[in-house]
Amino acid sequence: MVTQVQRLSGVGFLPVNQFGSGHGDVTFGRSESCTQSDSASNEFLRMAKALAASGGKAHELQQLAHDIPSPRVHAVIEGRHYKAAISVGTLTSDSAIAAYQQLSTGFFGSLSEFSAYSKIYSANDFYKVPLRTVISVLSTAPTAEYTAELSAKPMSSASFGTATLDVVKCATMIAITRELAFSSAPGANQQFSAELRRAASIAVDQKFLALMAATPGITTAATTGITASAILLDLTAALNRLTIGADSRLWFICSPKVAKTVSLLQGTGGYILQNNKIGAISIAPSDAATTTGTLLDSKGIATELDIVAVDSVTQASVQLDSDPTSGAYQLVSLWASDMVGLRCEVAFGAVATRSTSVTTITGYAA
Repeated sequence: MVTQVQRLSGVGFLPVNQFGSGHGDVTFGRSESCTQSDSASNEFLRMAKALAASGGKAHELQQLAHDIPSPRVHAVIEGRHYKAAISVGTLTSDSAIAAYQQLSTGFFGSLSEFSAYSKIYSANDFYKVPLRTVISVLSTAPTAEYTAELSAKPMSSASFGTATLDVVKCATMIAITRELAFSSAPGANQQFSAELRRAASIAVDQKFLALMAATPGITTAATTGITASAILLDLTAALNRLTIGADSRLWFICSPKVAKTVSLLQGTGGYILQNNKIGAISIAPSDAATTTGTLLDSKGIATELDIVAVDSVTQASVQLDSDPTSGAYQLVSLWASDMVGLRCEVAFGAVATRSTSVTTITGYAA
């Protein structure tokens, strides 16, 4: 049972100055030379790290807000604790929301190192539409014909289906020691950043690939091998199963092992992978892809990002296992272990606008 939770609609900050927290004075250090060059992603992660260091205590988080050099982080934290009347027609009340959106967008973009979905989204290759809407899907396009002067002009009809872009949530939780939460060592910051982003990326990609695999009428075929000729043969066959248009953007989502193996393969003209592309097909490795590769026309995938949120909890019993089984003896008390849990949630929606927007290739070695 969770008894103490401090929630922020976002992730990431690491303050600079010292503050008392029952652990003695702690310095969240960083070089002054990089103060002005922090990206939104780094600020987001600093906010998450300070949230963990505060132990979910609002007064400590409020105290940290006074010492944060980032105006955006300061606006988000201060905006959670103070409310004041504003004039009608002003944007003052939205300043914290706007600052948070900048930070969370930067954090989500940083997931592209691990996440295929984030990589494609950040490249602006998806067909972005508002969430929670019903999408008209063109199944049969109207055709055009030539006619003679003064002749009747023929008309053809189009057929449409519908698809609903619902919101799904991907949640991941990491448990870290208070020593890591309070540590200002560069290695500790890098480990915290990498593990939180990796965990969030895997959760997002697993759900995205599951949504694509559930597309009605999706086609699939087994791989013929992992040689250069076999890869080209499989991708050519998969491409022919898709409906390709002039604005199509082709992406092949596969495991990191397959992606790195492909980078070593040579055809008659040299390496088949050039600038992270095989011909016009971009490669997006993902830890969520194991034995199945997914080829998709991203312009045929309707999607949008909703929100990125993070929770901090210090009093909870959790099972520190990626594949948990039953048994109370396996539960670990965060409070007794002097640990803190961080849960990162990413809400988004994705749906293929037609069955020929995505296809899969199965049988790759794990």
